[in-house]
Amino acid sequence: MNAFDLHMLDLLESAIECSQTSGARCLLIRSDNPRFFSAGADIAMLQAATERDGGVDEMVAFAGRFQRILDKLERAPFGTIAVIEGLALGGGLELALACDFRLAGPEAKMGLTETMLGLVPGAGGTQRLAAVVGRARARQLILTGRMIDATEADRIGLADFCVDGAPAAAGDLARDLAHRPARATALAKECLLDAPSPDGYAKELAASRELYGDQETAGILTEFLSSRKKSSSARKELA
Repeated sequence: MNAFDLHMLDLLESAIECSQTSGARCLLIRSDNPRFFSAGADIAMLQAATERDGGVDEMVAFAGRFQRILDKLERAPFGTIAVIEGLALGGGLELALACDFRLAGPEAKMGLTETMLGLVPGAGGTQRLAAVVGRARARQLILTGRMIDATEADRIGLADFCVDGAPAAAGDLARDLAHRPARATALAKECLLDAPSPDGYAKELAASRELYGDQETAGILTEFLSSRKKSSSARKELA
């Protein structure tokens, strides 16, 4: 069920850090078991914590670390994609919410179900879900703990795409993102994190200043103009 415990957090953090240090251009997150993207936190771990001294502090520290890891994922300087073919509940959906894109297969089901267990989403779910679908809809989903299917997730914008063959579609998207200029992608993501705010406008100007002086950008603009001139010449010859 890909439940989150300390070991799973270690693996997730290692994957994100490895992607950043290796110069990855895109990170795709999916499950080997199409029935479960992730069922969220390990319930047995949570229950055991309530019965031992110091367990509350341990679980708060666990949630804090989960928040920091997902913040790293959200701020990664490359595109990130979650492929959801089955259940994405609790912390599993919080992981998907930290990604730039969520692709859902027809059998996907999603929900922040923590309130049904007497808890709240603790890894950024309240904040990111509200940012993605709006506060009113996030309130409905979180307070009821209701799961929604792929069609509804697509309709409310929780899923960016709902498609048959989600892994293949995600692979196509990943290749597309990987061919985008890396620095422009990273700076665009930084600007979007502050949207909408005065800080976001200031970041746009700073990003523009950097990119106008970037050699890769200069090369792309030169190539674009050259190809447009060739296309114009070809049309004139045909005429």
